[in-house]
Amino acid sequence: MKQISSRIFTGCLLAGLLFSVAACGGNRPKVMYEHSQSDTITTIGIRSPSVNKGLLEKDRVVPLYIVLPESYASSGDTRYPVVYALHGFGETPQSVVAPLADALRSGGVPDVIFVGVDESCDLFGSFWANSPVSGNWEDALVDEIVPFIDRKYRTIRDPSGRMLAGFSMGGFGSWNLGIKHPETFSSFWACCPGAWDENGLRDTLAGWQDIYPKAYGAVYSPDLTLPHPHARIPTLDGSYEDAKIREAWEEGFGGIDKKLTDYRAGTARLAAGVFVYGDRDDFRWIPRGTRYIADKMAAAGVPVEIREFHAGHRLTREMAVESFLPFARRLFFSSGN
Repeated sequence: MKQISSRIFTGCLLAGLLFSVAACGGNRPKVMYEHSQSDTITTIGIRSPSVNKGLLEKDRVVPLYIVLPESYASSGDTRYPVVYALHGFGETPQSVVAPLADALRSGGVPDVIFVGVDESCDLFGSFWANSPVSGNWEDALVDEIVPFIDRKYRTIRDPSGRMLAGFSMGGFGSWNLGIKHPETFSSFWACCPGAWDENGLRDTLAGWQDIYPKAYGAVYSPDLTLPHPHARIPTLDGSYEDAKIREAWEEGFGGIDKKLTDYRAGTARLAAGVFVYGDRDDFRWIPRGTRYIADKMAAAGVPVEIREFHAGHRLTREMAVESFLPFARRLFFSSGN
């Protein structure tokens, strides 16, 4: 961390003042429990006002899985970058945190805090987005969890010290929240992400198990007048009503042109983004959609990279070591920072 420049620390000071002002209002999560598994691993359960706005998520306690560097306890006032790890549908934070943290340690880049958010909601996944059914998970992460972590730990309180990294549903959350919130996160690493090209919605519906469209529909086309899971799902029957549902669904894995228009309208910019995917992914629309989204971002001036691995739909050690490790090293510890 000694290589971080004065420019970043100046940003940290300003950001810290802004966070202290913001803390006077808005929502703060309530800590329900805190368990230390070791000197470096802690689980904190929070009650999130944003998540609990969901019809199905009343009184939900959200576990945060936090891994600190071994140097944290003895490093005085040193501040650390944070990777916010977003897991896949129906999975756990450890499924992302463990391989990425292991890759950094094995590569000599140990001084990073990992925060895994357990998004085990009623429908097994809310796609890290806001929904009146499954809760406002986007708001929870951006407006509640990031400030909470900055208050509790010695973090770099600036976008330059925050990265989103995720797999599958979490890979989608990483690129989607990255492009939507460059004022909060400077970078993203998206592995086998949900991503659609022009034919992605149709191909996805053809291969998805029943549980996935129900959860996705509860986020992007919710209807509280319908029975559980309160979701409208496209039938692709060509009707006007179905076209409106399809349009709403495109706002998630698709809709990249509008997202880039909104991105350009803001003033904050991403420092970098990385997409990785497996050439043997069972969801054949993912490699195609990933390339499509990455190409659209690159054409709009977003600094992104894309890499294909010989793998299926999983986060492999090769991906972590050959892609995530050098990406984190370059962003957080290069001499230019």
